[in-house]
Amino acid sequence: MAKTAKITRQRVGKMMRTLFEILVEKPDGIQAREAIAELEKRVPPADHESGSYPSGGRRYEKIVRFSAVDLVKAGWMQKGETRTDHEMGHTTGPRQRGQVSDCAPRTR
Repeated sequence: MAKTAKITRQRVGKMMRTLFEILVEKPDGIQAREAIAELEKRVPPADHESGSYPSGGRRYEKIVRFSAVDLVKAGWMQKGETRTDHEMGHTTGPRQRGQVSDCAPRTR
């Protein structure tokens, strides 16, 4: 049986932090595929991440999109237009919030 590489919390954290940096740089918005492409330039995939799942789909992209689910559940993002909390005048939560997968920060 083949051993599966484990994606560490530190690795996912680095990906998500860099993704937020990309989103903050694009105040007018960015498509998810473009954000992931830029993320891939800044945080290149490890050997295991550069492959595809047997069922289909690029492993790196799936890791990024799946990891963003927790950010949506935490209220830092929601599906919709791309904006940061800073632009919306919110002061709670992280210094600035962004979007992933065509998401925007939740409004209150």
